[in-house]
This record gives sequence, C-alpha cells and structure tokens, in this order.
Amino acid sequence: MSSNAACAAAVTPAPVAVSNELKERTARRLLKLNPFNGEGQLETFIARFQSISQYLGWSETDRFFHLCASLSGNAGQVLWDIPTDATTKDVFERLRTRFGNDIHVERYRAELHARRRRPNEALQSLYLDIVRLTRLAHPNRDVEIAQHVAREAFINALNDSELQVAVIEKQPATIEEALTIALRLDAYWAALKVLEAPPAEVSKGEVGFLSGQRT
Repeated sequence: MSSNAACAAAVTPAPVAVSNELKERTARRLLKLNPFNGEGQLETFIARFQSISQYLGWSETDRFFHLCASLSGNAGQVLWDIPTDATTKDVFERLRTRFGNDIHVERYRAELHARRRRPNEALQSLYLDIVRLTRLAHPNRDVEIAQHVAREAFINALNDSELQVAVIEKQPATIEEALTIALRLDAYWAALKVLEAPPAEVSKGEVGFLSGQRT
C-alpha cells in the first residue's frame, strides 16, 4: 500500500462510526426537546426528556447539562443554588417539588369525581379526559389500580343510568373495554331511533337496553 493510500485509510472514519454519527445528527434534527418554563405538564416534559436521552444514548453528564439547558423562566430558577455535585435526579426532584402534580392532586381528584358527559359530547372525548384526569389525580398509583379508577370514573361520567347499567352488566375489565361497549350501545340506540326497531342480532343485555327501556 502506498503512503498516500495509508494516510487516506487512516483518516477515513469506520463505517459504523459514520453510521452512528449520521444517526445522531438525524435524530437531533427530528427529536426536539422543547424548553420547560414551569407551565404545562411537567411529567410530559420529563417523559419526553427520558425517551430522547435514552434513544440518543446520553451519559449522565450529557443528561444533566441537556436538562439544565432545557429549563427556562421560572423553571430555570431551580438551578440557582443547585450543588456542584447535583445529578439529573436532583433536578427532577426540585422540579416536581415546585411544579409537580402533587400540589394539585386533590383538585384533580375532585374534577375526576365530578366529571360528567356533556350534551352531545363524543364518548372518545370523555374517555380521553377521564384518562388525563386519572393520571393527574393518581400519579403514583400502579397500573392495575389506576385502570380500575379510570374504568369506574368513566362509567360514572356517562351521565346516563341506563347506559351505565348496560355497560356494567358487560363487566369490562378496563376503561378501553368500557368505552368499546358504550360506543356499541350508543350506535345501537342511534340505529333504533332511525329504524324504530331493535337490531335483529344483539346480545340479551343490549336488547334489554335498546327495547323497552327508553321512550
């Protein structure tokens, strides 16, 4: 091999290195971490930060300085007297103490308890709001308990005793199952109003709900 060829080989990055560098440059263009200024949902910001830092393979040092650079306004004030040996976890704890949901939990629980379906509100819209309020009202609950709370809150929020009973009789295990059942029953009722007769093939519970219980 000539000396020129040897020099060229020495300065040419390895294919893997080039691939990783290109991946990171592309990811940095596509994955944008918006600054957090103390407004909006802190947990959403933290979850997005965690996902991006994991995907880009940041070290703890990278994570700390990227996090600090992402804080602005009132949120940036948590950095004013931070110790020199502080970690990403320390910053998260300060943010949660000042801007976290814990200080608003009781308000969110009251909103969840009082939430009712509004006239002409889509069931999907009600479902999404119940899920949101459940997460805010019970931020530290495990998945199974949170699912139970969300399912019960959704059924209570239907604001229609006959529809509630019909959904409960189907024994949904999750809020998603409760939504699916409620959507089916709503569709059957809408069809009944148009056709003025119950569908030919529905389950016993749905026939009871659709036929004779409403005027």
